[in-house]
Amino acid sequence: MKSKSFFIILTLLIIGSLGVYYLFEAGFYPVAVVDSKLIGAKRFQESVVSAAHYYSQAAETYKPDESFDSSLIVRELRRATLDKLINDSLVYKELNHELGNDLENLVQSKINLLSLNIPNLEEAVKVLYGLTFEKFEKIVLIPRAREEIFIDRIALKNSDLE
Repeated sequence: MKSKSFFIILTLLIIGSLGVYYLFEAGFYPVAVVDSKLIGAKRFQESVVSAAHYYSQAAETYKPDESFDSSLIVRELRRATLDKLINDSLVYKELNHELGNDLENLVQSKINLLSLNIPNLEEAVKVLYGLTFEKFEKIVLIPRAREEIFIDRIALKNSDLE
């Protein structure tokens, strides 16, 4: 009886360990916690890769002959990306608190306006960032639209104070 329960416990332990391993491999673990909200490794890695792709495209276009210290650049990109994700989380929390359901409508209207004003946006995104438009929208456009709305609201509040 003891050996049977030992075997069951050992099997459950192995299965649990494999499950945790696969979750970590897939990027389902937190990189940072901002106000009790998690910033996942998968989201962080997608943002870093797109920023690195953009940076390499820009460097290739504007300074093709110069060599760069890639480890320094990657470290700075990772730092800046994490800083941006933390900032995005804080902005989202504040706007969601103030605007509620209206936030998504405002964000979508800003994105639609941008899409109408720039021809071939999807192709440009693919070349510059190495992302599909949907991923680009999620990683870059939505946080940027929220930031613009946040800045506009602060400016509006400051003008009301004067």
